Amino acid sequence: MAFEFKKPVNLAYLLFAEPWVYLTFGTLAALFALSYFEESNIGTVYVAFLFVDFVAYAFLKPQYNFFSVTRNSLKAAGIAIAAYVIFYAVAGLLVGSLQAQAIGIPGSQSVALEDRIATATLGSSSTIPIMSSGPVLAGLPLVTVVVFGVFIAIIETRFFTRVLEAIGQATKISFSLRDWRTYAAIAFTSIVAVVFHFQAKGVTNDVDLLVTFAFFFLSMLIVVWTREIESAGYLHMINNVAAVRHVIKGLTG
Repeated sequence: MAFEFKKPVNLAYLLFAEPWVYLTFGTLAALFALSYFEESNIGTVYVAFLFVDFVAYAFLKPQYNFFSVTRNSLKAAGIAIAAYVIFYAVAGLLVGSLQAQAIGIPGSQSVALEDRIATATLGSSSTIPIMSSGPVLAGLPLVTVVVFGVFIAIIETRFFTRVLEAIGQATKISFSLRDWRTYAAIAFTSIVAVVFHFQAKGVTNDVDLLVTFAFFFLSMLIVVWTREIESAGYLHMINNVAAVRHVIKGLTG
């Protein structure tokens, strides 16, 4: 196992690069698994995600790491911001179109785009404390933002990148944007993410799941395009922070 310390060291590197992410995120994720998500097993799932990512990084020589390309954090942040704008527009088109088609169907209702994105990416009230008005959210709003906006965003991005890499290794895909198999692998990875959000996070609405698929498809596409995880990680952080802020605003008025 070889850990590389890159210079110059910046804040992004101290927060997200290997091995720091395993030391800090691993410890904190374990604590949240026991306390923050006390009413569900979702915290344990995220600890397992991080462990899988660690094993892949330490022993399997993954193709993509958070800082595979160095000294480009500002560019990566810019890509993430642009990607969020694209995702928001795509989600708006999907939600608007599908909700319009559902008008007149018994039991159907119109839901705001921000609510759709929040549910699609954070989860339902039955599994995620953020979506309820219980004491966890009421007492620790800043911690909630950090948990969902930073920890969960980075852990999910890293884990599903490992899933994409595993598919590539199994099918011998070189991940070229000119190869249709790359898009097939990205789509399959996105489906895995959708299944996770359905099974573990309680996202059951078809529109919400389609938004989930679109988000992870764009995230994994960015990983392949940039040849690293950094931009996709920032995209996930921007999306989750925006979603958490929307939920907190709705609960607190």
